Order: sequence, then structure tokens, then C-alpha cells
Amino acid sequence: MGKPQPGSEGVPSSRIIQLLVAAVCTIATLLSVCVSAPIARADQSGNLRIEIDDSKSVGNWNVSAPGQVVDIAVGQKVKLIAWNLDGDGLPVSNAAQWYIDNQYVELRTWNKKTGRYDTTKRDPDIGKPVGIDTDNSFIALRPGITKVTVRAGDETASAVIHVHTATMKIVRMGDNTELKPSSVTQLTAGEDMRLRYYPTFEGDGTTAQNKKYSYEFTTSKWNSPSSYQVTDADGNKVTVGARGWQVSGYNVADFNGVTETPMGEQVTLRSLISGKTVVSFNAIFVFTHSVPELGDNGKVVWRSKTAKYGDASTSTNVNISSPKVTVQYGPSTSPIQVKNGGTIGLSVGEILQLNYTIAPLHPNYATQHAAHWDSSNKQVATLDSDSSRKLTAIDKGNTTISVSIGGVIFTFTVAVAEPKLTLTYQGDLPKPVDTTNKTMELTAGESAALTLGYAPRHDYASLNSMSWTSSDINIVSVNGSSSVSSANNLPKTTMTAKKTGTVTITGTIAGRTVKVPVKVVAPTLDILRDRGLSTSSSDDNGKTYITGHGIEATVGESFKLYTQIAPAHDYASFPSSVKRTTWTEDSHGNTVSMQTSGDSTTVQAVSARGKKTTTAKITAQAGGATSSVTVTVVKPTIKITTTDSSSKTGTKDVTGKSVGLDRDRSMQFTAEVTPLHPDYARMSTNGITWASGSPSIASISRNSGATTTVEGNAKGSALIEATLDGATSHVTVNVTVPIKSVADPETVNTRVGVKPNLPITVRTTWEDGRVTDEKVTWNAIQSSQYAKTGSFTVYGKVAGYSRDIRVTVKVQGPSSIQEPQVSTNEGVAPKLPATVKVTWYDGSTSNEKVTWNKVPASQYANGGATFTVQGKLTQYGNQVTAKVTVKSTTVTMYRLYNRYTGEHFYTSSAKERDSLVKVGWRSEGTGWVAPKSGAPVYRLYNPYVAGGDHHYTMSTKERDTLVKAGWRSEGVGWYSGGSVKVLREYNPYARTGTHNYTTDVKEDTALVKAGWRAEGTGWYAVKAK
Repeated sequence: MGKPQPGSEGVPSSRIIQLLVAAVCTIATLLSVCVSAPIARADQSGNLRIEIDDSKSVGNWNVSAPGQVVDIAVGQKVKLIAWNLDGDGLPVSNAAQWYIDNQYVELRTWNKKTGRYDTTKRDPDIGKPVGIDTDNSFIALRPGITKVTVRAGDETASAVIHVHTATMKIVRMGDNTELKPSSVTQLTAGEDMRLRYYPTFEGDGTTAQNKKYSYEFTTSKWNSPSSYQVTDADGNKVTVGARGWQVSGYNVADFNGVTETPMGEQVTLRSLISGKTVVSFNAIFVFTHSVPELGDNGKVVWRSKTAKYGDASTSTNVNISSPKVTVQYGPSTSPIQVKNGGTIGLSVGEILQLNYTIAPLHPNYATQHAAHWDSSNKQVATLDSDSSRKLTAIDKGNTTISVSIGGVIFTFTVAVAEPKLTLTYQGDLPKPVDTTNKTMELTAGESAALTLGYAPRHDYASLNSMSWTSSDINIVSVNGSSSVSSANNLPKTTMTAKKTGTVTITGTIAGRTVKVPVKVVAPTLDILRDRGLSTSSSDDNGKTYITGHGIEATVGESFKLYTQIAPAHDYASFPSSVKRTTWTEDSHGNTVSMQTSGDSTTVQAVSARGKKTTTAKITAQAGGATSSVTVTVVKPTIKITTTDSSSKTGTKDVTGKSVGLDRDRSMQFTAEVTPLHPDYARMSTNGITWASGSPSIASISRNSGATTTVEGNAKGSALIEATLDGATSHVTVNVTVPIKSVADPETVNTRVGVKPNLPITVRTTWEDGRVTDEKVTWNAIQSSQYAKTGSFTVYGKVAGYSRDIRVTVKVQGPSSIQEPQVSTNEGVAPKLPATVKVTWYDGSTSNEKVTWNKVPASQYANGGATFTVQGKLTQYGNQVTAKVTVKSTTVTMYRLYNRYTGEHFYTSSAKERDSLVKVGWRSEGTGWVAPKSGAPVYRLYNPYVAGGDHHYTMSTKERDTLVKAGWRSEGVGWYSGGSVKVLREYNPYARTGTHNYTTDVKEDTALVKAGWRAEGTGWYAVKAK
């Protein structure tokens, strides 16, 4: 949008005429002489439109859109921008022409050089509701509705500005609440509240764009200025001004101590004491403009005119209550409350943090201002300020501390005691040691902490800074001061002993002093080595003093030496700079070498230099002391070993011996060095070298280290040597042509319990192509391995062949077992065979004993049943099964009843029974059990009665008589036998079913009672139902 662009200067004569006409029209308007213009409406044509300045919170508000109205109050001004939709924004100072109610208004020109608008002779008040301010803003001068139009080329845009009578609004800034004349705000004396005024009008915020208040998109000219001068009737200059912010009683509240009447938009209301007050605000709207007048010479003269265009006031009520004051002391994390009139104990030098609160508080819109603190006896204790509230105890005695806020005075007593001062040291000791006025010993180079003992010490107070001095800083130096110590902490200093002598260390706090003599002794230097490295546990690890003694190491070994300054005190320590040791040795690296770090060095035994032993002197310097130790380096002895699974240790010594090795095979040799010192030294085997005298026969895999692998290359012998510091050991390796492979024998079969016959030789193939049968030595076979069926592996060895030979032995059980077929009568236990025929894997047979399971009697109780009996071969445990058939000697007699003829029918045929049931007969279950042989019972049938009838008899005579009478003989129905009577009854009243047969005595008795005739026993049964 940019700045206004420069335009023409000066006022043309036509413009003067227009101004005069405008003035006349304005007067006429005020006199209601002019005819009212039609209602103004916003509109726009083409691409031109009018927007509110987008720097305000309403954003790009197109006020020339149909229906838009810009609502503002008298004294507010708004900046309008002409905007071309097809191009850049055109500011009001551009070539576009502006009109108020179709009356042209001239704008001021922006001067780029001066950075402001040039002065233009014009009257911005043309009698309309709005005028043009000095920055080309439209300013509301009087209530009314006006139309602002901009023209650019053939396009126009218009906006409607509705100017309202101004009112004032007071807003409580904390919670953004409007305070009306009827509102009452509650405060507690001691609270502050921020207030702000806004010029507005009735209905503001409901008719404006996006519900925005007018003061959000306008600039207020109220109280700008807040006063002006007028000439009274006597010609005197009189100042007319706004009343600004006021309170009804300055003893209850004021504007944060401001003596002059505040005129600004914002004020802070400070509540002083309890009571009520009215806060009021008055503002004026003063506008100064140039007015053209005709001078005596007939020319236009521009005169400055200042007038009040508006005066607005508002007020609100505030009720202030007396505060409840609470005072706390100590850390903010755990404050302690003191009672009004209470007492707090302190010691000289302690600092107490004080705090307070008032209640009730109104945190949504008010803040608490600082109370005033005072001490009645500043020789005993003083307060630093009202804001930080730190009380320092200066001297023994009592003082009264007062807290004043909101018209309330809270007091309490502080009793200051004289403290007892002591000095202690601790370091690594389990508890502090009091050394006040007692001589404390340090070794030159040591540092130790001295801590002030202070009693009584209050955990709710901090302690003032403390200064420390040494009577001779060349002997012992100290930190010069200790900062303020928080609760539960005490001042301390670090002493550093520099050289031998005696000094006095003095600590001073709050004018009190405490002293300790310190004696510095000369240091001595000890040399130590490790111990306990040979065990896996670290419990026995430690260090051994070797100062003035020697230490032995074999070439290849390394060990660590340490220095320790003595005497070392548990309450002190040597800084790393003091403990840092300078190590030297006199062999120049030929006998020993060193790698140093701080107070330690790692010593490597390099060479015995062609002797059995040689020595080197190692010297250490630290803390101003010197010490040395002699190292004896021993020439090593080498033993060569190889693995041996048959040995208890898993290895065997082959030093100076011969060992065999197959061609294209390998074996590992290890060089073991003695003597070793595992308690304090570590052996490095990197210095051991290996060599083969005949690499074409036997070569080595590595030339150095503890181990090497020898590869057999060709038949012959080779000397393998291990060397360390000129000490050499050897082993002779004899390389032979090996067996290439040995074929495992085929599976060997044997019967259970029979020891297998294993092959004596196996087919062997050599690396040179020969194939031979070589004797094999088998491992022992245990009888338990072939005691039962299954398979197992037997291992053996062929001389000269490293791998095991193995053969699988399969223990065979019977290939088949004959299943016995046994029969028995019902109720008779079956007789099972004592042996069964067994067929083996090779076709042979044998009779083997069987152990049978017990047979329950229930299995052979009923005839016609078949079942199996399980058993096992007594010797081998194989499962055997016998099939048993139970022969039946009885038959079940079924009883049926024909309810249509009254006949009872008896048959042993289940099929016949089922057929009769299908045609309507009723099955009555089992009548009795008859034998399968014995005396016959004859069955006869009478076809001449309705439904037929059957009769049963053992008598051949009765049978024959009935046949002669026309009955049909149906042969033998069943047999009689056994001891159970089958009773026979006769019904003389029935035509069919005249006889009944039953084993049930009760049934027989019941029928006889019913009129049947008992005919005794018809035949016998094995058992009843």
C-alpha cells in the first residue's frame, strides 16, 4: 500500500470559493435550513473498493461492499485506503479524488525528504460528521451519517460512516471486564489493579464488522490534548481541561503514588486502607484546525481555531477490605509461619528469608504490592529492602520486626544469640573431627577441607559469607572466602600444604573468629606393586610395598608399579598434579621398558641380556620426594606341549621328544614359559618365536606367539624350535603317510541274549592308494546291551588311524509268535498253553515259555463269548496273545404275550421273538434259562381257535393225544434240565392262552388266587430269568 504520494501544493481560487460555500452550508445545516440528503449507502463499481487500514485488527475490511457501515464515535479517526483489484493499493494521497457527501476534500501531500505531510492551507472541518485530519485520516467530529467516496478514472467506491455520540468505558485489565457506574470491584488493602479507558458508544461491538469494537480499528483523539486555552470575556487566557482519573478519597486509594492527575489511557489503582472509593474518569475531545477568513484587504486569511468537540465521563465503585496478614520465614519449599507477636531465634551471622501474604486475594484482576518492613534495633538485625526481605543477624540481642500493609501492622520479635564457632575436618573419616585450637597435621602437597561448626544453627536460615586467612600462605594457602551458605549447609575452605612449617588458619564470620594451628611435614615416597592377580576373585587383590626391596620378572612379563606419598591422612588428599610421578630407569630400555600414567607405570621385562639374570634400577619422583626399586629380569625356560586327551591335564610335554604326524594333517604346539610370577605380573607371549628346520616336511602357521600349528607336508622329520630372549627348546616331528579312510563294517545281527560276533578286520585305504584289511580292536560289549531288542553301536580302533571305527549291532527279537486258540465251556476257566512257538529272524523256531495275565471269571461266565488273554515271553518279554472261545451250554427262553388272545408264548429264537413283537406281541423279557440238551419239551399249535394257541409239554402221551385232536406238532421247543422248577397253571375259563409257565412262585400264587388251576412242575430250568 505504501506511503502517500506527493501532490500539488497551494490552494486555487476555486477551492477558496468552495470552502466559503461549504462554510455557509455547514451553518445552514446547523440551523436545519438545508434539505436533508437521501440515506447514504455503501457501493462500488468496477475494480475499485475502500478498505480499513489493514494494520488494524479487522484485517482487510472492504467497507465499500453493499450493506457495510463504519460505526465510530466522536473523537475517533479511521484511515481509509483506496484499493484497485487489478493492481496495487492506491493510498488516499494518490491521484484518486476523495469526497465527503459529494463534496471534494483536498488531501495533504507526503514529503519523502522530511518524512511527514506538507502543510496545506485548508479547513478539515467542512461541517460534515467527519473531517480530514492532518495525516489524511477521516476524523469523527459530530454525530451523524456521512458518505465517503473515492474516484479513480471511471471507477468509484463509497463507504458509509455512522458517527455516534461518544461515551467512556472503564475496563479492568486483569480479566478484561467492563466496569460500569453500577459495578463494584472488591479489593483487599495492599492490592493493585490496572484500569484502562476506551472511547466508545452505545451498541459498540454489535454493529461493527466482525463484532469488533470501534476502538480496535480506529485511533482515539480523546485527551489528545487533555487541555486547551480560551480567552474569556475580559480578554484573559483561561485553560480548559479534562478532569482525567480521580478517586473520591486519596487516603483509601491512589494511583500508585502519582501526585498529578493521570490523563493516560491506563492507570494503576493502589488500595491503601479499608474503605470505599469511586474511581472516575473524564476526557475531552479538542480539535484544532485552520479556518479561512476574509481580511480587511479582501484576501483570505487562514487562522488556527481550537474548539472542544466532546466531553465524556464515567465512573465505577471499589470496596476495599482490611487484609489478613500472614508472615512466613525460611526456604520457599518449606516455609514456617510466625504468629503475630511471636519470636524467631537466630544466631549472629545468620540470614533469614522473610515473606508474607495477604488475604483475601483477587488474582484474576489484582496484584499484591510490596509491604514495608522495619527493624526496631538495627544494631541487632537489619533488613535489606522491602522487595527482597532478607534479615541479617548482626549482634546479640532482641529486635522487633514490623510489616506494614493495607493499614495493618504485623509485628514479631527476633532473638539473636551468640554462636559457638568450631572448625572440623573429615575427608574419608566416618565422622567429623573437631580441631579447634588443636594442631592439625598435613603433608606437603596435601589438600584438606576445613568446615565451620556453628551452634546454634537454624535449619530455616542461611549463613553469611565467611572469610579465611592463613598466617603464612607460603606454607599453607586457603580459599579467601566462602559464599552465603543455604540452610543446613556450613561454610568451608580448602587448605593446601605447600612446604614444611606451622601456620594458623583463621575463619571470620560476622566479626567472630575461630582458629586452628596446622603443621606441615615433609613427604616420603613409597613404591608398591599389585598382588592377588593370580586368582579369579578380586577379594584378595591389593598392593604390596616394595620400597627398598627388589622385584623379579621373567622376560615377557609385565607388572605395574605405583607411588604413594606418605604420610597420607584420611582427612586429606593429594591432588593429581602432586601425585603425578616422574619415572626413570637406568637400562635405557634394554633390560626393562616403561609406560607411565599419573602415579603408576607398567614395566615390561625386555631381556636378561644373555645372562641368567640381570638388573635395572627404576626411580620415581613425586610430591618433592624420590624413591627407587631394583628389578631383576630372569632368562626364561621354555617347555613345548601339545594336546593329549588321555592326560589328566589335557596336555603332554614334548620338549626334546619326537612326535608323529600324518601327512596333510596338523597339530598345535604351545610354548610355556617359566618361571612366572602370576601374583603380580602378566605374561605376554608375543616375544616367543617359532621356526621349522625343514618347512618342506613340516611347516609352521605363525612365527611368534604362545602357540603355532605344524602342518605335515611330506614324509620325513623336521625340528620345530621355540625361542625367547635366546632361550630355545625344540621338538622333532616325524611325518608319515596316513590312512586315508576305513570302511565301517555292515550291520551285525544277533538274537536277544546272544553276544554278537564282530568282524576281526576292516577294509583300509591308504593315502598312497593301497587297500588292505587291518585288524580292528573293538571296545568291550556289555551283556546288558544285547539283553533286549534294539540296536547299539560298538566303536573300535585301527592302528595309525585317528578316527573311530564303528559297527551297528542289531539285537533281534522273534519275527513272529504263534497265537494259541483255546476253547472252554461257559463258567469253566480256560486252560492256556505253557509255551508258544516262536519264529526268529533267521527262520529258526523254538518253543518259549509264556507268563499269562490273570483271566477274570466274568470273561468266561457266558457262552458264545470270545476274548483275548495277554501274556509275555518269560525270557524275552515279547507280547503274546491267546484267543479264547467260550462254548455255550444253555439257551435263553424269551416270553411274549398276545393281549388280543391272552396267550403267553415261549421261544429261544431271538429272530422269532422280534418278528412277533413287530406284529403286536408284547415282549416280557426272559422267562428262564434252559439247557441246550436234556429231556425235550414239545411245542404244539392249535390253528382252529381265533388267533391260534400254543401248548408245551414234556409228555409224549399228551403230545400225541393233542395231535390226534387236531393240534400241530412243532417239534422240540427246548430241553428240561437243572434245578429251577418251571411251574404250570391252567385257566379253565379261557379258550386260548389257557396255560401259563413261570419260575416265579409269586406269579404262580397270584394266578391260583385269581382262579387258575395249579398243575405243578411242567419242567426244569438251569436258572430263572
